[in-house]
Amino acid sequence: MNSEEKALIVQEAIENRRTYRKFLDEKVPSKLMSTILESAKWSPNHRNTEPWRFISISKFSKKRILISDAVKKLSIETSKNPNPKTKLNSAEKSKLEILESPELIYAFSIPGNSNEITQENYASTCISIQNMALVSYFFDISISWSTGKPTKISNLNEILEVPNEWNIVGALYIGFSKKPMNQINVSRENHSEYTTWF
Repeated sequence: MNSEEKALIVQEAIENRRTYRKFLDEKVPSKLMSTILESAKWSPNHRNTEPWRFISISKFSKKRILISDAVKKLSIETSKNPNPKTKLNSAEKSKLEILESPELIYAFSIPGNSNEITQENYASTCISIQNMALVSYFFDISISWSTGKPTKISNLNEILEVPNEWNIVGALYIGFSKKPMNQINVSRENHSEYTTWF
């Protein structure tokens, strides 16, 4: 395989990876999850801090139920919809997404000895999630990265038993996609629209 062919394989994953939350009701095998998580560690990280921390929440665990209840409560409390029935239905949907996701992983970054290192650590952890998503693509697995309500639970660190100083990067809903990701069409601007050359 020549360099161009290798590049096209990488490009395929980059262009066709999707944030898609409609999963098959099927557990991702542990060996495959290990492969996906192993890819995370190859994120660039200045000073070799390896700042990413992942917390996997089993589907039928007490913690998964606690999180789903907390998400439902938060959804009701923060909803701006004046219709109580609509508000409750939306909250129930958010709860079910947590309960039904085949895999649920929380991603954190650890703080550094300075604001600069802490910021670098956060950025590295973001890239580690992208690594996971690119590897997942080739197994027809979608990773939906949320920075919404699942990450805004007030006592999240307590539920997950992690230090308060850890920075939440996202909640990852993971599962085999119901639809081939290369058939989920999206459009993006040409690079010339957001690149300045001097």
